[in-house]
Amino acid sequence: MSFGLGMLVLLHNWACATGIEVNLVNPSKRMRKMLEVTGLTSVLHIPSVNDVIEMFCTSHHAIENVDRTVA
Repeated sequence: MSFGLGMLVLLHNWACATGIEVNLVNPSKRMRKMLEVTGLTSVLHIPSVNDVIEMFCTSHHAIENVDRTVA
């Protein structure tokens, strides 16, 4: 588990340095507890399922996919 947490921190740091936002979606209860215990919930963005649906629906790629489906 600690290796996975380390990789999440590495990914987060790389993403921030390159201007990319990383979202950790729907982590298991065990993983969420580990993130809370280590304080990583204050660093990593963990959106709700509703937030993810909204992000997807308003993204440029989602609009392109709808355009292709309709055409």
